Amino acid sequence: MESRKQSGANARRASAAKDDLGIMELIRSVLFGLAVMAISALVLLLIGTGIAYSNEDPAAFEMPLSLAALYISIFFGGFAAAKKSGQNKLLGGIIFTALAFLLIFLLKLIMSGRGEDLNGSTYYLLGALGASAAGTVMSVFSPRKKPMSKKKRAEKFGKKK
Repeated sequence: MESRKQSGANARRASAAKDDLGIMELIRSVLFGLAVMAISALVLLLIGTGIAYSNEDPAAFEMPLSLAALYISIFFGGFAAAKKSGQNKLLGGIIFTALAFLLIFLLKLIMSGRGEDLNGSTYYLLGALGASAAGTVMSVFSPRKKPMSKKKRAEKFGKKK
């Protein structure tokens, strides 16, 4: 009887540890998505800078290229965060979207100074929100590759001896 109580307690501890592991996995996936967003934004902004300065009037390309870099990098970040989340893809994408939106909003507040410039940026923030949501949805509904069985691998690549 006592061994059953112990096994029940062990099962509860294992279940609690599994829940903790799920939360940690979710946090890691969101941080991974933020890292992907930052790296892709850096690369896209460098490419955009090269494109802008190769033209006669670089100022004309400043806003469109920076918005394209923002939206594409947030899309990649949302996709990566949701893909890395495992079973909680949608939750990981939603948390990433909220954090990315908050990060962009706070950066916009800091850069604008008094906050008077925020009236025109609402559409940009909503566009970023939509890009992240699109990346999350694409990740949630993308097919998962199943590992190839040994039999199929042997048929496809030939048996190695």
